[in-house]
Amino acid sequence: MDNAGGKIVIFRSSVLKSLTTDVILKKTQKLNSKDIIGSGGYGVVYELKLDDSTALAIKRLNRGTAERDKGFERELEAMADIKHRNIVTLHGYYTAPLYNLLIYELMPHGSLDSFLHGMYLFVSNITF
Repeated sequence: MDNAGGKIVIFRSSVLKSLTTDVILKKTQKLNSKDIIGSGGYGVVYELKLDDSTALAIKRLNRGTAERDKGFERELEAMADIKHRNIVTLHGYYTAPLYNLLIYELMPHGSLDSFLHGMYLFVSNITF
């Protein structure tokens, strides 16, 4: 993944406190098809291993239409405010000219893709 012209925002997190945005971006650039853990109409979800004990789920959303960009904004706004033990934590996001990334905690033993698709449907019904 190319990171030219992008902006990354990482929320305060005990999981990511020791990592810089540069480290996260460099590791994200190395993601490839073997790291895919899910995909759907809105994007691809990758597992990003930060170290032996820490992994994240990276949801890549291709840009191109105003509807997709608005969907990214709605998901970002909704997930940034939700704090619940049964909902994955949004750790940050990345915006670039060709795609957006959402950086989530990795759900062990579950399908983040199914969850995120369900959240997208939920968020897309919210009026802001």
